[in-house]
Order: sequence, then C-alpha cells, then structure tokens
Amino acid sequence: WTHVASGQAARGRDCERVGPQGHEGRSSPEHCRQACATRPACNLINYRLHPPSCDLRRCLNASQPLLAAARDTSVWSFVRRDDLDELMLPPHDGYLMFGAPNLSGHGGI
Repeated sequence: WTHVASGQAARGRDCERVGPQGHEGRSSPEHCRQACATRPACNLINYRLHPPSCDLRRCLNASQPLLAAARDTSVWSFVRRDDLDELMLPPHDGYLMFGAPNLSGHGGI
C-alpha cells in the first residue's frame, strides 16, 4: 500500500466505486485497506476520518488517479505486481483503435 495524498480523494471518472456495502472498513484506514484487499477489482481507497468513511475504488491508474479536494480524507493505492507489469511493459504494440468508421466511412478516430 502506498499513501497517495491527504486532503484529497479519488472520485473521478477514472476511478469507479466498487464498495463497500454498509459500514465495512469504517473503523480505521487499516480495516478499509483490508476490505479493499478482499476484492480483486479494488486498487484504491479513500478514507475519511470525521465522520469515518471507507470508499473502495477501481482506478485505471491507481498510482496517479485524478484527485479532488476532500477534507479529512486520505488516498491509498494498492498496485498489484501484474498491474505494474502491464504499465511498464504493455501487452500491445502501441497501436490503439478508439473507434471504427461506419459502413459509409464516417466516424472513428
């Protein structure tokens, strides 16, 4: 686990909320991190001290999420080895296709 920021939270479109349900993980940052570790999709937490809140997220890039100001909140990321390997050595040739033209040849990027 790596502490990313204090006084901020990752709540952008790049970090989808994946839990928790109810009061799970609220008692401490450690319990919140444990709740995240039990979910394969979770790689980041926003933990607020007052009132206590645990927010589990799946970020596209947990090491550099989009952050916004959030009082009494800390952001922690968990980058698994396979996630890090994919960032360092992508399994593609660098060519990305964001869209394809329609039958008349319009659209796509």
